[in-house]
Amino acid sequence: MDHKFDMTYGVRRDAQGHLLRSSITSFLAGTDLGPGPQLDFPQTINGRLTPLPENPSQLTPDQLFQFRMKPEVEVLFEGKRYSFRKLEKDGTFELSLVQP
Repeated sequence: MDHKFDMTYGVRRDAQGHLLRSSITSFLAGTDLGPGPQLDFPQTINGRLTPLPENPSQLTPDQLFQFRMKPEVEVLFEGKRYSFRKLEKDGTFELSLVQP
């Protein structure tokens, strides 16, 4: 089932040491999840970027793959923070829940 994810990365630290983050990049991905978490959020999410041919500004698998090079990448799903455990050039990925 397709789900929307929001992704940011660390840009720099300010004078007080706070991490400043990039703007949000959203993407759709087919996942191993159902319609949505009912009671608990999964520890891991497996998925693959869903191409949308009718939307040329959609993130491509190669563009998603480039996020591997960015510092402190964070993926938000339903208000929970995840990080990439695996990210492949074909747009497949595995996310791990970041514990608070």
